[in-house]
Amino acid sequence: MKKNITINLCGRLYQIDEDAYDLLSHYTDTIRNYFIKHEAEDGEEIANDIESRIAELFEELKAQGVQAITISDVQNIIQQIGNVEDITGSDSPEGETATDSST
Repeated sequence: MKKNITINLCGRLYQIDEDAYDLLSHYTDTIRNYFIKHEAEDGEEIANDIESRIAELFEELKAQGVQAITISDVQNIIQQIGNVEDITGSDSPEGETATDSST
């Protein structure tokens, strides 16, 4: 049995497994921290756009009848969007990686 959490992403509510939430939260925090640090003026907007895209992909899953977002769903979404290195086109964003949880 898994614990589900209700999250609000871009004004929409989603049911998500706890482990999927942890991965999603870590991913969005990493993206947000990178872009706010490296794209001073537009960083917040870029991070918000990425979160909006994640919400759109969650909506597609809901339309397919998915009741709760799983970790595999989140992994697929991260693969579609890409990690910081994929988005920025750099090899390593100055010591930060998608698995670096430091802020």
